[in-house]
Amino acid sequence: MSRSLRRRLPLLGAVALLALGACGESVPTEAGGPGAAAPGAPPSRVVAVSDVGAVRLEAHFTDLRGGATQDMAILDHLIYLVDNAPSGAIIRAAIHNISANVVQQAFQRAKDRGVTVYVVHSGHHYPGSPGDDADTSPEDLQRYLDGGAGTRFRWCTSGGTLAGSGCDGCIARHASALMHSKLVLISRTKDTGGTTRDNVVWFGSANMTYATGANTYNNTVTVYGDKPFYDGFVNEYWTKLWNKTSFTNNDYYDSSSGRGYFGGSVANLQVYASPEQGTDLVYNRLTYIDPDTACAIRVAEAMFNDTRKNVAELLVAKKRQGCWVSVAVGSIGGESLAILRNAGIAVGKAHTHHKVILVKGRYAGSGGVG
Repeated sequence: MSRSLRRRLPLLGAVALLALGACGESVPTEAGGPGAAAPGAPPSRVVAVSDVGAVRLEAHFTDLRGGATQDMAILDHLIYLVDNAPSGAIIRAAIHNISANVVQQAFQRAKDRGVTVYVVHSGHHYPGSPGDDADTSPEDLQRYLDGGAGTRFRWCTSGGTLAGSGCDGCIARHASALMHSKLVLISRTKDTGGTTRDNVVWFGSANMTYATGANTYNNTVTVYGDKPFYDGFVNEYWTKLWNKTSFTNNDYYDSSSGRGYFGGSVANLQVYASPEQGTDLVYNRLTYIDPDTACAIRVAEAMFNDTRKNVAELLVAKKRQGCWVSVAVGSIGGESLAILRNAGIAVGKAHTHHKVILVKGRYAGSGGVG
């Protein structure tokens, strides 16, 4: 997802209220070095599941408790989804970084099976760019998919070259922009129960790397069978990344026109996509929480910078109005930390890569607790 220095927003700049039930935990994978589940095998580890009509939602998490240093749950699940896409299916991926070769190999196996695979990748890792980490996985995948022709793999670079100037976002043209998405859209695959599903959307906080996809706390959500949701991601977001569609002033989300905003069907999912320059997507979503003594807000963020003190102050206001609030961060600015702790909000440090806010409570005038 493109972003600029003016707004440092999470992946989708959204607060998703998901009623996840029927939670189950399967046997953990064995400890050891990086490794994926066998092709086609169901993933292991923690998964929360909810069925809303014909739409299925699954949430996967990495679990590093008990001294664990790696959990392949999320990457294994993505590999499972890709490996179960049949010949004739279409995969569209938007990748900030891919250095986990097991994921790269899954995309390549899909191509070999007759799946049409499209990848758009952040220019931040374009060969020779300041952010290039010397890992050749993106270039290797590019060569495998289309030999560098640009028909199946494209870099988010302005004009195709960098010259050290940045401009690594597909939508934003600002020198500080980068495409930060972790998004895969699959026209047909199987859910974790083995049932074939169409119109599948996978997204979350995990990069396709061991460093942040398996070795830090992360979350991903997979939505099966919600065609309006899937079509919204394809048409309103992914295609704009692929075509490098830009907007005036590096903007995208615009509530007045409905641009950068789309939703699902029966599952009542909504997406707010950055870049957004006029207001604050995260702050505005939090203002919709109707505080009372039954309200609980759990924040898990890789970074909570002092440039977002307004969010810290809003969390304090929600606490004073009755909400229970807790914050877990990888790093936090001193001023934001003081604002939260002075209000009695617990702030814990964790090895987290999350960009998630979980809310239990009434939202935007809703009658029930979600």
